[in-house]
Amino acid sequence: HLSVDASARSGARCIKAQADDGAEHTWFSYTQSGIPVRAGEKLTVRAQIRAKDVKGYTGWYVHAGNGEKGDILNRVFQLGAGTFDWKELKMEVTIPANCTTMTLGSVLRGTGTSWYDDVTVERSLPPPEPQVTVGAVEKLVLREIGADAFRNCDALKAIGLPESVERIGARVFYDCYRLED
Repeated sequence: HLSVDASARSGARCIKAQADDGAEHTWFSYTQSGIPVRAGEKLTVRAQIRAKDVKGYTGWYVHAGNGEKGDILNRVFQLGAGTFDWKELKMEVTIPANCTTMTLGSVLRGTGTSWYDDVTVERSLPPPEPQVTVGAVEKLVLREIGADAFRNCDALKAIGLPESVERIGARVFYDCYRLED
């Protein structure tokens, strides 16, 4: 199971992954996804890892991809098995062509306990600027003004009604004292 633990290397908390002895060897991971990247960018990712009685391995992974394929780059970095105090795992990758996002994650493949802390990412290029795609302009047609819509709007001085208005509800301008003809 994955949990937040108070035995951090620095700060107050770290991530802890634990699989009991005899459990099926499978993947445990804690991930951060959707990190924007640029093709050709060189990244150095560092993470601190501690292990106790790990059978299999503990480590970290780096995936890079795009909206169609999330793992054009798929690298797993193993720090090892057994029991050891905090060690730094340093991962260096170059982002391939057609990649726009990256996912980082801890790995416990097997059984035992691993702690993960102090993850940093050094970039050779500044992060990409956010991109916004503007959709088609939406055009709404006002056909009805509901009852009491502007009731008690004492600051309302003027209003222009489009020709599309077919129905005006009861008391729409009730107590709009400043409204002029």
